[in-house]
Amino acid sequence: MNKILKYLRSLFMNKVVINGRTYEVMGNNVSVTNKNGKTILTVNGIVIDDNIEEKEITVKWQGELANLNCTNAEVNGNITGKVDCTSLTCNNIKGDVKATSVDCKNFIGDINALSVN
Repeated sequence: MNKILKYLRSLFMNKVVINGRTYEVMGNNVSVTNKNGKTILTVNGIVIDDNIEEKEITVKWQGELANLNCTNAEVNGNITGKVDCTSLTCNNIKGDVKATSVDCKNFIGDINALSVN
């Protein structure tokens, strides 16, 4: 029974790691924003953590990603929506990316960046 629950959970849950702290979340629309000196993690419009105090934020995402708004991101999966960030590393891009630097395997979308690898 435990293996079945773990499998079902893996189908619906994604992981986001912010500066080494792991959050298991449902949804794939991610926003990491700074308001009043605090960094806020929001997934599908729901605030997951509103008290991240680090100044430099790095986001690592495991799973399929629809939308992301952050500074630095590493996505272990595919991007199917919009990403707005400074530095992005990912597998495949099927959506639109606005960034300074992008490192990806394949892309079928629009990339607006100074550097693309």
